[in-house]
Amino acid sequence: MSASKIKVLMIDSWVEKNGNYYALHLCKALKEAGIDISLIVIEDYVHNGINDYPLLPLGPSRTKSVSKFKKIFKYSNYLLNIYKLIRREKYDVIHFQYFRRLRMESLYFLMLKLMGIKLAHTVHDVTPLNNSKLDHYFSLLVYKKADILFVHSNSNKTDLAQQIKLNDEKIKVVPHGDFDTFIPDRIPAKSEARKFFGLSDEQNVILFFGAIKEYKGLDILSRSFSLASLKINNLALIIAGEAGDAETRQIVLKCKDILSKLPNKVKVVFHEKYIPDSEVAKYFIASDVVVLPYRGISHSGVLHVAYSFGRPVIVTDVGDFKESVEEGISGFVLSSNSPENLSEKIVQAFSDKLKLEKMGTYARNLSETKYSWKNSALLMKPIYENMIKNM
Repeated sequence: MSASKIKVLMIDSWVEKNGNYYALHLCKALKEAGIDISLIVIEDYVHNGINDYPLLPLGPSRTKSVSKFKKIFKYSNYLLNIYKLIRREKYDVIHFQYFRRLRMESLYFLMLKLMGIKLAHTVHDVTPLNNSKLDHYFSLLVYKKADILFVHSNSNKTDLAQQIKLNDEKIKVVPHGDFDTFIPDRIPAKSEARKFFGLSDEQNVILFFGAIKEYKGLDILSRSFSLASLKINNLALIIAGEAGDAETRQIVLKCKDILSKLPNKVKVVFHEKYIPDSEVAKYFIASDVVVLPYRGISHSGVLHVAYSFGRPVIVTDVGDFKESVEEGISGFVLSSNSPENLSEKIVQAFSDKLKLEKMGTYARNLSETKYSWKNSALLMKPIYENMIKNM
C-alpha cells in the first residue's frame, strides 16, 4: 500500500475553541507528508485557519451551560458516531491523542482493538502527575492494547517501557513540534516588548511561564532569584501564569513574600493570570532566558515555546529535559534543583550575554529542525506504513 493511500483518523478530545494545538499542527504536517488525515474536534470548534484537512466536529461541547444529563447523552452519541465513522470510512489507523474520559474511552479503545482496528496512542505524560491507581490501571489497558505508542523522547521511551514491562519496539519516538503559532505576524523588538513590563534594555530578564503548580518549583526559583540578585546587576523576573487551587495559591503567597523582601532596584513582574495566545509572544521576547525549575515532569511544552522564540532555558534534571537541552549550547541543566544550584546557573548564564544570545539562536535552530512539525510527520509516516503492512 502506498503512503499516499494511508487513511488516518486522529482523535483528540482537547482540541477546542482555545485548546490544544498539538493535533492541529501535527495533522497539517501529516497531510503535507502525504497522509490522508482527518481530525475529530468538538462540535463548537471555531476554525482558525490552521488546517487544510477535514475537521470532524463530533465531540460534545465543553461549555458549562450544558446540563449534566445532556452531556452524558451527547458523550454516548459521540462514541457511537465515531464507531459509525470508522466503519463507513474504513480508516487504516485510528490515532488517539488525549482522552476525554479515560476510564470509558480505554474500554472503547479495547472494543476497537477486538474489532481488528489498528490503534495508535500518543503518551504525552509518561508519568502522570495526578493519576489515581484506578486511572493508572485504565492507562495500562490502553498501553497494552495499542499497536503503537508514541512518546516525545528516548528517555520517555525508556521510562514507559520500564513502567509497562513491554518490548520497547512498540514504543516510537516522535519529538514534540514547535510553537511557532505564538509568533505574531509583526514581531516586536525586545525593547518594545520590555516597555509593556516596565523593563529597560539594560536589565537581565528571567521568565517563568505557565500555569502555577507545586511541581513546577516557583518557590525554588523565588529563593534562587533572591540569591542571584545579590551577584547580578539589573536582574529582573517575570512570572506569568494562573494559580488554580487553594494549595497553589498558598505557594504563590509564599513566593510573593520572598520576593517582596528584595531591594526596590530588583524588578519583579508578577502576572498571576491565564495568558491568552495573543499575548504570549511579548513575555518570551522580553526575556533573556526561560527557567523551568520543575520537581518532576515527563515533558514540557514551555521548553518548546522558549525554543520557538529563540530563548535558551535553565531546567532541572527531570523527565526528558537532559535530552531536550544541550548543556551550554541551548541551555543549562541543573545537577540538583536546590535554590543555591539554580542561583549559580543564573549567575553563569548572565556572565556572558553574548554567549546567551548565541544559545538562543541555536535553540531557535532546534525548533526549526529537530522540533519542527515537518520532522515529526516525516518520522511518523513510515511508522503508520509499517502498522498496516500486514493488513
